Amino acid sequence: MRTLRQLTTVACISLTLATQAITAVTYRITDLSPVLAATATPIRINNAGQIVGYSNPSSTVGFLYTPGVGVVQISSLGGTGSYACGINNLGQVSGDAGTSDGGWHAFVYTPGSPLADLGTLGGSTSRAGGINDAGQVVGYSYTSNSKTHAFLYTPGTGMTDLGTLGDSNSYSSAASINASGVVVGQSDLPHYTATHAFVYQPGTGLVDLGTLGGTVSNALAISDSGYIVGWSRTSPGGPIHAFRWTTASGMVDLGTLPGRSGSTACYVNNAGQAVGGSGTDEQSNAHAVLFQPDGTLVDLGTLGGAESAAYAINDSGQIVGWANTKTGEKHPVMWEIIPEPSSLFALLAGLAGFGAVIRRRSGLRN
Repeated sequence: MRTLRQLTTVACISLTLATQAITAVTYRITDLSPVLAATATPIRINNAGQIVGYSNPSSTVGFLYTPGVGVVQISSLGGTGSYACGINNLGQVSGDAGTSDGGWHAFVYTPGSPLADLGTLGGSTSRAGGINDAGQVVGYSYTSNSKTHAFLYTPGTGMTDLGTLGDSNSYSSAASINASGVVVGQSDLPHYTATHAFVYQPGTGLVDLGTLGGTVSNALAISDSGYIVGWSRTSPGGPIHAFRWTTASGMVDLGTLPGRSGSTACYVNNAGQAVGGSGTDEQSNAHAVLFQPDGTLVDLGTLGGAESAAYAINDSGQIVGWANTKTGEKHPVMWEIIPEPSSLFALLAGLAGFGAVIRRRSGLRN
């Protein structure tokens, strides 16, 4: 006869398996066109569920959507058009907008205030990427010698040229920054032999992240927990694959959906969940993908059409992007986690089984 300890161990194993089962999830896809308009493209979502992106009614206009409040269009810097590219958890938005002289400048938008022009590195144009909760913004700007260099903008300090992995005539751009001020992006190597993903840490400069075997890679996002994602060619001239990079593992190929040869990871949350797309090549027949930390790929599907793409995921697992409808229209969408009923039943069964074991064993003692 099993002892109470043995029975309790069996019950705990059953409970653990049931708890693990509840982590299996499916996703509900919601068409956001009634809220954001059918022409909108969501680019980022923060932990409060605020969404930024752009739409194209007649000219490109950036927007900020706040649940329960609605959509606010983001104006220009005196010219025509704007893009919203990033949002932090305080609701500040990074992007770029047309200026009165016909150029484009990076900006920060704080709701209720005018756009703050971030300037340039000496040229006529700057473009923004991500923004962290300290209000630091990254992107790229033309320099006085007409090269594009990655920049880091810090409130009170201004725009700093992050340089390149090559020489002063090389090109670089920054895409994302985390809470620690660590920046990721892409840069030419010396003598323009290749273009590689980089990570920049204050005080250490740009560090080459390498590739998956090709000559080109690009880091698109970094989480506060240090996960970096992007894409890389797997061989010279070969297909593009999504990657996840960590200090411990380096650059890891995230693979593709079955029947597809290419993939890209666009964003990553603090749990290491990444989102992007996977297609027959880099562009066509692509479906939005969730890249799970355990290496599992989840096809997020479409609105009935052929293609979709996921651009961002927050720490609650809300994902934004776009998907084709049955008639081929491109609509903004959100994917949200739905725990599978079978997983919930498994958890309840595990709890009930554990209780039954304890009750039966306690009865033997009486």
